[in-house]
Amino acid sequence: MRIAAGVLLLVTAFFNLFASIGYFGIGIGTLALGEARISQAHNSEARQENNVKKNKRSSNLNQKLKNLPITGIGLLIFSLFLIVTVVLLTIAAIFLFSRKQAIFIMLAAGAGLIAEATGIYLFSLGFSNTIGIIASVLAIIAATQIQRIAKG
Repeated sequence: MRIAAGVLLLVTAFFNLFASIGYFGIGIGTLALGEARISQAHNSEARQENNVKKNKRSSNLNQKLKNLPITGIGLLIFSLFLIVTVVLLTIAAIFLFSRKQAIFIMLAAGAGLIAEATGIYLFSLGFSNTIGIIASVLAIIAATQIQRIAKG
């Protein structure tokens, strides 16, 4: 079971690496789009001050556009968390193969579960999320077995 968990952790780390690159790109794009739209909305608002209806619509648009940079920053932070998770899961897989550091394996698997749950919350449940959840649960089970064997 520990070898299967280690292999699945490596597969999950691979998926998370590419997901983090994607989230990073989306975050940068959203951040840039939000900044561009806000400046464009301010320019058009200054030109059309006389029309009350346009100003109402512009203020609603401004309110929505103000959330874009926050969303972009959130995706950037999540992509950095995924990079940390990639490193943790890779090290945990190595420890699973060598039957060492059960506590670290459990902590890394917990971080993996948090990463998968956040990915599901942000977008939707997908194949890679399912593999990540299964890998993390198997890693926790294998780590408890490693602890039992170590205690005697």
